[in-house]
Amino acid sequence: MLKVRNTTATKTIDAVRLRKVVDVNPPAEILTVRIRTADGLKTIWRKPGVLSAISESSPYGAVASGTAQGVQTSSAEVIVSGGFPPYTYAWTRTDADPATWNAVNPTQAVCPFIAASVDPEEIQSSTWECDVEDSRGNTITSNEITATAQNFGTGL
Repeated sequence: MLKVRNTTATKTIDAVRLRKVVDVNPPAEILTVRIRTADGLKTIWRKPGVLSAISESSPYGAVASGTAQGVQTSSAEVIVSGGFPPYTYAWTRTDADPATWNAVNPTQAVCPFIAASVDPEEIQSSTWECDVEDSRGNTITSNEITATAQNFGTGL
């Protein structure tokens, strides 16, 4: 039901007639609903955008130790637009042995990572992506990001 108000009263509209502009078979999906007023066309409904997800982060962490250490990186963040909130998140490692790295918050949009053991004067990296699902079951996978962990050693 749609209520429309003019300067003197409110009128309830129970139905809207759609005018077919182009003959499409099957019918085209409705993306926008507009009404014409004295001020011109007004958009009263727009289909939510297509689900998309991107991460622009390059998480990095470092320690300075003469022995092998676990190293936590800064956080990666996946930015989601479109679809239907709320969203669920699942960070997964896309390279090599996933047992050597862990996602700290694998079900959150913002997630740091931990390299289990980084030897002195060693740099390790791993690539990650995030699967995002909206409340209606639409899914998308973010671009890959690279997390880097470094142990500077004791160096002189």
